[in-house]
Parts: sequence; C-alpha cells; structure tokens
Amino acid sequence: MNIKNIKKFKGQILMVSCFLMAPSQYTSASAVFPDSGTYAGVDMGLISEMTKSTYSFSELHGKNAYPKNPLLYGVFLGHKFTDRFGFEVAYETQQRKNRTVLLGPGDTIPASNSIKLEQPTDWASYQTSVKTQHIQAVLQIILHQFEQKDNINIWAQIGASYSQLRARQTPTTGMVNGGILTAQEIAACTKTFKQWKLIPVAKLGIHYNWNSRFGLRATAGWRHLGMLKPVAQEPSSTHMQIKLKDGFNFGVGFYFKL
Repeated sequence: MNIKNIKKFKGQILMVSCFLMAPSQYTSASAVFPDSGTYAGVDMGLISEMTKSTYSFSELHGKNAYPKNPLLYGVFLGHKFTDRFGFEVAYETQQRKNRTVLLGPGDTIPASNSIKLEQPTDWASYQTSVKTQHIQAVLQIILHQFEQKDNINIWAQIGASYSQLRARQTPTTGMVNGGILTAQEIAACTKTFKQWKLIPVAKLGIHYNWNSRFGLRATAGWRHLGMLKPVAQEPSSTHMQIKLKDGFNFGVGFYFKL
C-alpha cells in the first residue's frame, strides 16, 4: 500500500468515525433536560392581583374590599422543539379567598338601591370572596445558557390565557337606622360576578436541571388581568362592576421528562 492510499484510507476512517460519533454527541446534548423532548410539572406561588370595585364603601374601606395576594397553583405540559425554542400549555387556579370588611357610619353597602350607614350606631359586616382560573398557551425561548453550568438556563415565555374571574359580595349582619338588616336587604345587597376573557401573559424563569429527568424552576409572571371587568349577574344590577388590577405572580415548581 503506497503513501497516497494510506492517506486516503486514513481520511475514510476519520469520516466514518465522525459519522459514528455524531449520534452519541446528540444523545448527550439531549440528555440535558429540558433542552429537548416533552416534559410536565407543577407550579405554586403567590399572585399580587387585587379585585376592586368601580364604587367604594368609603375612602377607608373601598380599596381593600376584596382579598389579595392569593396562593396560585397549577400544572403544565411542554415540548422543546430545539435547544432554544419550545411550547407550553398550563392550567392555573387560585384558592378561593374570603375577606370580611367592617363598615361604619359614612359607609355605603353597595346594591341596586345602596344602603347608606348614616347614624352613629349604624354598622355592617360585609363579606367578599374571589377566585380566578387560567388556561394558557405560550411560546418559550431560552435567553441564556450558562457555560460553566450547563444544567442552568434563563428563559422567557409569551402567549395568551383564557382567564376567568368569579367574585361574590354580601353583607352578613348589621344595624341600620336602629334596626337589624333583614333577610330581604341582605339578599338585595348580595352580588355575584363572573367573566371569561382572553388576555396576554408573559413570564421569566430559571431552570435548574437536577438530572436528565427531573428539575426545578423559579418564575416571575405577568397577566393583563385589568381586562377582566365583570358586571353583577343579578337583575337590575348591570351598573355594578368590579375589575382586577394586573397580576404579578412569583412561584416555584418542578418538572420531569416524559
């Protein structure tokens, strides 16, 4: 075998070696979850949303009529098409939170025919509750992959959420003009609100891949909840409306490869 043939033979061996090594390198990269493949997980955190009314009980009570900072939890399912881009769907909901507001002289119990607390002895105990749920779909992109820590990356998501707000407000007891609130007055002042709406969402997060199958993530998200403005469902209450401020939520979760 002459020198020319030896060089040619070595070149062929090198090409075959590179071809055989390529799949193993791909497999190694794919093992760094969740840089590829399908995954699922759960999230839990706090959301800063606060429901407010377009009317207020008073300067003192109106801004704090509804509970805020509820616990938000959910599940998600995602798929990474490449090491940088992916798609994720999620369902999130919050625990129903209740709040009791004590009203005094000068306050108003909101209703179709609002009840004004005018006497020094007038008072009322007023209870509110609120709950939201969200069905969302987002695109995900890896913003930064740490060179020294290839199991950590920073990512962003943007998409839409089909969100619902459910709220209720009702006086529980009280004294008005020397008499106790009647069942008819309580029923007239009880209002329920419900609305579904498509709203934009965005989220930033960091992945920490514990191993090739399990990992942890921390997130900071935003929802345009201010678009939710349901009116009271009871007859003759169409002028009564509540709305949400935009929600900023912070949470942690874990995920696993399917």
